[in-house]
Amino acid sequence: HFDGVIARYRELQRPLRRFGTPNRKILQRIMEQTLPAGISMLPVHVLDLLPEGSIGRHVDSREYSGAYIVGLSLLSHAVMSLFHEASACHCEIFLPRRSLYVLHGAARYDWAHAILAEPYFEGHPLAPKGRRLSILLRDRAPNDML
Repeated sequence: HFDGVIARYRELQRPLRRFGTPNRKILQRIMEQTLPAGISMLPVHVLDLLPEGSIGRHVDSREYSGAYIVGLSLLSHAVMSLFHEASACHCEIFLPRRSLYVLHGAARYDWAHAILAEPYFEGHPLAPKGRRLSILLRDRAPNDML
């Protein structure tokens, strides 16, 4: 990964049109339900995180993606930790397998986020996570419009 925050993973990015019809229809439905109409999208990002894999604390770059990130969590549960960059606030979001989340606005750029290798939720350890597959949908940055 170009920013070095992900460990123990594989990834690919593929234009939506390159997915098979059943998967493309599912992704299009997710986009219709979660994103403004007509928004310009980046290629679909598929992240395959091994059970011991992690995503370090980071804030996404405004230079490379737009205002939205939609994540579909598959295969295993995870906990996304959010850290407010201007205060000491911290929260955790439990992401069960087959869950969908949307980060937008302040949640996208004022809060750092991370997925730890050993998930904790509300101060308690969870069962070890397995391999996690994330399907990530991002819109284009305004300066990246073609």
